This record gives sequence, C-alpha cells and structure tokens, in this order.
Amino acid sequence: MKKTCFILSFLILLFLHNSAFAQFPVHLGGFILGDDIANYKDLVDMETCRKVPFNRYLKEGEIIPRPEFKSGLITYGLCDRP
Repeated sequence: MKKTCFILSFLILLFLHNSAFAQFPVHLGGFILGDDIANYKDLVDMETCRKVPFNRYLKEGEIIPRPEFKSGLITYGLCDRP
C-alpha cells in the first residue's frame, strides 16, 4: 500500500512539474493570436464578417480556403484597446 501511494505521488509530482513548462500557443494556422484582423485581409473573406449573436463585442468571418484549411471561421474582438 505504501509503495502504491509513493508511486502515485511521484507520478503526480512529475506530471505537475512537466506541465508547468508548457507554453500557450500563439500561432494557429497562419494567424497570430492577439494580432489585428486587418493584417489578414488576404486570408479572411471580410464580406462574410458578421457580429456573433448575443455577443456585441465579437465578429466572425469565413477563412478563405487554403491547403491548410478546407473551411473555417475566425472570431475576433471589436475592442478599442486590446
């Protein structure tokens, strides 16, 4: 019993130690998170952009088909100051 508890405790500590060094992704399919949508006018069909229902501060638009994406939507904020 003590051996099982020790091994379980060791594995939990090992997992927590490794996950502390994981980094949040900032690139996704050629888009940089937090960047201005105006930089991606050639990748997003801006005519399809519309406000997200029940959320005044977000818009979404269709991504122009590319080899990496068959189809998709991108959602972006309408903030004055990021």
